[in-house]
Amino acid sequence: MILNPQNSIILIDEPEIALHPKWQIEIMKLYSNIGKNNQFIVTTHSPFIISQTHYKSLIFLLKESEKIVAKQFAKPPLDRDINTLIKTVMGADYFPEKLQKLQDQYRELFDNKKEESEEGKKLKKEILEWESPDSSFWQGINFDRELRNL
Repeated sequence: MILNPQNSIILIDEPEIALHPKWQIEIMKLYSNIGKNNQFIVTTHSPFIISQTHYKSLIFLLKESEKIVAKQFAKPPLDRDINTLIKTVMGADYFPEKLQKLQDQYRELFDNKKEESEEGKKLKKEILEWESPDSSFWQGINFDRELRNL
């Protein structure tokens, strides 16, 4: 910013390093105020930065058949929340695998109306060691229970 670049291409590599998520969300706004008529090329692994960037400005580098190819979204992605970006765009699980398995097992019992069985009670207790009874999983179960009881 001190140099006040004009009509420049500015390369920035992983600006998220050592930045709090709140600042990762704000960093692109700061860059847009540097100089005039500049193009920024930013490499990042931050879902916070990606979520704040217009989809037409995102270019993903992917390995396909031993080649690196650049791809863009042809239309806006379905969902831009952080967890969806981490899982679908970045290919990483944000959720503990063990917890996911416990929830899947409980969901199967619930769908078969066996959640009050000894196995169901045991699974519920294990899940509650990982998350609160107000988590999105339990909210979904409670909603489905209400629908089932209509």
